[in-house]
Amino acid sequence: MSHMSPKSAPLVTVDESFDSVVDEVIAAAGGDLRSAILGLVRGQHAIAAEARASTSAGYVRRRLR
Repeated sequence: MSHMSPKSAPLVTVDESFDSVVDEVIAAAGGDLRSAILGLVRGQHAIAAEARASTSAGYVRRRLR
């Protein structure tokens, strides 16, 4: 069994299923599914915006060709 460094460690460990993560997200939203989904969507948009802001314009231009 190989050991992963903290940077490459998975978000969900072997002991934790995605179902439990979903339950935690819903619980954090007070049981409101719409709020839980909205929070996840906003988080994804923030991550995408951060990735766009940290990607050089030169890299983007080369990739589009």
